[in-house]
Amino acid sequence: MQDLSDKSLAQLWKDVRHLSHIDFPFLHPIYSPSSRVPCADFSTFIIQCLRQGDIVSICKLMRQIIAENPGLGVGVEWVDKSVNEVVEIDFSRYFISNHPDTFLELKALFILASKDGGGREFWITDNKPFLFALALCCNSLTWLKEMAFLQEKANKFIRDMAKNIPYWEKYPLFTEEHFDTYTCNNPVVLENLLKLPLGARIHLLDFSKKGIGSLIQSTDYQMRSLGVNPIQTAPLIFESGMCIQSKAPESLTSVWSKDELIDILQNKNVQFKKSWNKNLLLEVLATNLPDTLVEAAEKEKTAAIKPEFSKSLSELREYAQSLTDPIKLLCFL
Repeated sequence: MQDLSDKSLAQLWKDVRHLSHIDFPFLHPIYSPSSRVPCADFSTFIIQCLRQGDIVSICKLMRQIIAENPGLGVGVEWVDKSVNEVVEIDFSRYFISNHPDTFLELKALFILASKDGGGREFWITDNKPFLFALALCCNSLTWLKEMAFLQEKANKFIRDMAKNIPYWEKYPLFTEEHFDTYTCNNPVVLENLLKLPLGARIHLLDFSKKGIGSLIQSTDYQMRSLGVNPIQTAPLIFESGMCIQSKAPESLTSVWSKDELIDILQNKNVQFKKSWNKNLLLEVLATNLPDTLVEAAEKEKTAAIKPEFSKSLSELREYAQSLTDPIKLLCFL
């Protein structure tokens, strides 16, 4: 166990220890500690520290996250520089928002993503900017004319990289096409989203694309790498009131493979045909072994988006897609 004598980190660990690695208190228990996957969403802690000017505690947390894999031939000190660089960014030159915490939220996301090392400009090649956009799409951002400077800087970077690396030859240059603003007209959706921590916000909006299924199974590696842990976020999503628990067979399609369903039915001597698809097998399971389905639904936190929120969440998710390009430009700060 790493040293947790620091009071702020000791309290933080108490809050997440049921989710954490046995030897690395802020890392995921399943992934290798060298992968730097947090066990929980630490954005709220980071935002509180930013608000209080407690940059030291943020650096200590980030050191813990990278401790097992600080980089070849280097110590953990480099992450302090990354944290301080993000703290000094003045986002207000490039956009305004109707939500007072937007700048702090984006800084928290940038800080968490900085654990991977390297320049922020390379984030435009993966899914990070879209995840940032999911977190911020309920904040109504308006872009300022200074974004043209970042667009120029980003396009120069792409052109320079394309001179030597084939990958960048096909990377599209940035335009002002997506510099739009959108405000959700459903106040209940906005209020509930803004109450959620960033990780739960990302998880809910991403989950809303499918609309039904297992919350436990519905996060990908990049989401988890930012600290989105469904064990932590699923209860918060239910508490938001925008989902209901679902025991419908179709909500369990991602839980079992077809072979696993066949094994369950065979072991219980339930009649079925191996040629049937997963949906038919799930219907047979629900009819003949309802307790098995109910137990799985509880364990997997199967959910369905409430119909009255589906359209607004879909529109916000679409807005997040268009928000991704300008957020990519902010990676060049």
